[in-house]
Amino acid sequence: MRKGKLNLITKGLFNDPVKEVDLLREVMPGKLVYKNSVLSSAEKNDVISQAKLLKSLTLHGLLMDEMKHLCEKKIYFDSKDQFDISVGKMGLFLVDVLQKKIDKLSTMKSDVVTGK
Repeated sequence: MRKGKLNLITKGLFNDPVKEVDLLREVMPGKLVYKNSVLSSAEKNDVISQAKLLKSLTLHGLLMDEMKHLCEKKIYFDSKDQFDISVGKMGLFLVDVLQKKIDKLSTMKSDVVTGK
C-alpha cells in the first residue's frame, strides 16, 4: 500500500520518463539500437570509440573513484539511519551500472566501414 501511494505522489515529478525502448542496447551480437532505431555502422563505431576514449581518460577514473568514495563514506561513516545507507548503496549501484555499460561498449568490435 505504501509503495502505491508513493508512486501516485511522485508520478507527476517526471514529465518525460525514459522508456526501455529509448535505451542504448545490443539486440543481437554487433547490432546496437538506440531510441528504437538500429545504429548505422558509422554511429556504432562512433559510440565504441567514445566509450574507449572515456574509459582511457584519467578524469573519468578520478570521478568514478570519488563517487565510490562518497557513497561508501555515506554508508559506513555518515549514515544516521537506514535511508542514508540506502542512498549510499543506490549511488554505488549507479556507478556500477555506468562502469559496466562503458566497459561493455568499449570492448565491442567496430564495424568495417567501406567508402564508395
